[in-house]
Amino acid sequence: MWEALADVSEREGQSIHSIATEIDRRRGNTAMTSAVRVFVLGYYQTLARNLENRLESGGPTPDGGQSRPKGSCGAVRILDDVFGAR
Repeated sequence: MWEALADVSEREGQSIHSIATEIDRRRGNTAMTSAVRVFVLGYYQTLARNLENRLESGGPTPDGGQSRPKGSCGAVRILDDVFGAR
């Protein structure tokens, strides 16, 4: 799980600390470890859906030069989906 969070951090160009702080701010009464697990799962589910949609629509492959950092799917948007909008 912690390796996955480090991967998300690298993909998003954010520190682990900043992502963990945002998860902590939004987690409510959920244990921090559980909130990190839910976030990481949501992140990778979104990556998989985005890739599937791109491939089905004939769009660019993941290495096709995206405007976001390679593999990025918007950590803040996923936090909004998982824990509610700010």
